[in-house]
This record gives sequence, C-alpha cells and structure tokens, in this order.
Amino acid sequence: MEPKGQRLRQEHKQQSETSLNSASNTDTRLFNSVEEVLREDAAQNPPPDSLSHRVASSSSKDAASLPKPWWQKLIGGN
Repeated sequence: MEPKGQRLRQEHKQQSETSLNSASNTDTRLFNSVEEVLREDAAQNPPPDSLSHRVASSSSKDAASLPKPWWQKLIGGN
C-alpha cells in the first residue's frame, strides 16, 4: 500500500501529463497579417442578419448626394 502523499503526487503527475498531451494536440495556425485573421474569423462567424441589412442599406446611399469635402471646395476638384 502506497502512502497517501505519494499517491496524490502520482495522480497529480498523471493529470499534468494528460493536460499537456491534450494541449499539444490542438491545431495551431499562424497568420501572416491581421487581414488574414479577420478573413478567417469572418468566414467562421457570419454577422447577424440585422447587422448585414443595416450595412447594405447604409452602403447603398449615393455618395454624390453627400456634400463636397472642404478640401475639394478649396482646390476646385469635382
């Protein structure tokens, strides 16, 4: 029969080894840029329908109806 302290150390060691093995089995993926991370996240997590509807309606506004920026007025650009 093993002493109680030694048995607890053995169980702790086994648990540590198990957690290390499971941590090393996870897939690690490296990205070259932040944009790649965002694309991957967007592919896995699509936005909610309510948000995509608001973005679509916002982007459909005509840019020509907006007033000219002050710097275009100053230099006389179109």
